[in-house]
Amino acid sequence: MSRFPQHRRSAADIHQIRRGMGASHRQVCMLEHRCREAGMKMTDLRRVVLHGVLEAGSSATAVDIWRTLLAMTEGHAPSPTSLQRTLNMMVGLGVLHRHVGIDRAWQYDLVPAQDTSSAILFVDADTGTVTPCDDPEVTALLRRLVARRGFAIQEASITVTALADPTSPARSV
Repeated sequence: MSRFPQHRRSAADIHQIRRGMGASHRQVCMLEHRCREAGMKMTDLRRVVLHGVLEAGSSATAVDIWRTLLAMTEGHAPSPTSLQRTLNMMVGLGVLHRHVGIDRAWQYDLVPAQDTSSAILFVDADTGTVTPCDDPEVTALLRRLVARRGFAIQEASITVTALADPTSPARSV
């Protein structure tokens, strides 16, 4: 009877990674947090792929990542199609960077974490005073909104006007 290992694979599970083979828990948690900020829902498959990306190292191809996952999970790696789809999503959300290597194969690198402390600025229309947005929820919301449209915020400024009374509606111009 023929055996087709590429068909009907069991779902990727983070618990299938062999003991001592996964990436550092701290690195995975940090990368998971960045994925969530970008608007990605974290599933077991995506967590397994994060381990593979981190373990394969920089400038790894999809095949390198897949082979790393095969070794880590004793043959229970996600299918190459699922892996490629997940990598494409991570590139689209700005978590990974894809470039063409010397051998004309796509290579993947982690995008360096951005300093989000001053990426969103409020500019007072009357005085020109610039105030950084210090609310991480607002920053995360704006990043998710632009990520859905295939962009990443480099820097954004929102022009605001002062309220005469903080409890009253905005003054008319």
